[in-house]
Amino acid sequence: MKSPSNSYRPSLHSLQASLKERFLLSLVIGLLILLSTAALLAQFIIPSLIQPGSLTQVVSYPSAQAFEPPPILNPSPITRPLPPPPEHRLTLTPPPMPAAPVLIEEPTIETTLLMAQSEEALFTLEVFEDEKTKRLEEEQAALLAQQQAEEEIKRKRQKASAAQANRIAAPSLARRTPPHYPISARRKGEQGTAQITATITSSGTVDSPRIITSSGHRVLDASALAAVRTWRFNPAKNGLGQSVPFQMTIPVTFRLK
Repeated sequence: MKSPSNSYRPSLHSLQASLKERFLLSLVIGLLILLSTAALLAQFIIPSLIQPGSLTQVVSYPSAQAFEPPPILNPSPITRPLPPPPEHRLTLTPPPMPAAPVLIEEPTIETTLLMAQSEEALFTLEVFEDEKTKRLEEEQAALLAQQQAEEEIKRKRQKASAAQANRIAAPSLARRTPPHYPISARRKGEQGTAQITATITSSGTVDSPRIITSSGHRVLDASALAAVRTWRFNPAKNGLGQSVPFQMTIPVTFRLK
């Protein structure tokens, strides 16, 4: 499609030429009307304004240097007065002045073509703007969906990392020293199991052991605590392979054979 600026130039030139021809034609018609009006004024109206006068008899006398006296003129008597000359007055009504010609702008082929091209250009521009707006909305929707998908993947990864970090492998016993069986408890036949809770540190040592369930004998409980303090463990590991503290319960059993 041609650009509107290149297609408008010939149409504008032809429109200007048409308007110039119509202006010249209107000027010629106006001059003709003025000339016809002046002719009517000269033929009818101006003579009617001039009043006819009375006839005057002109007598020429000889000059004073002549020796002969001037002849005596005896005019014939007038029996009756002459009628006054008729007055010829012509009353004319001037023709009505024609109204100024009104130029009616009729659409020409060039004007119609120019209007059609303008409407087509406007329609093309509107379609282009609609397509651009629609494309921007689609791009924004796609970008938003991509951001939401990335955020969902990030949340899932964080959740998996948290679950993996919370998945802790219990510590395992690395070195165990058997508890001392007191002689007094052997003689009396005392036996039982003491439940001890303690914190296995990230280095594998036992921290803050205490009896939560007694064996039933104080000497056996004391011997169990003393033995657990010397034990060593492989520390607990989380899902990331990091050593973490772990709270666990350690049973210590005293049984006579």
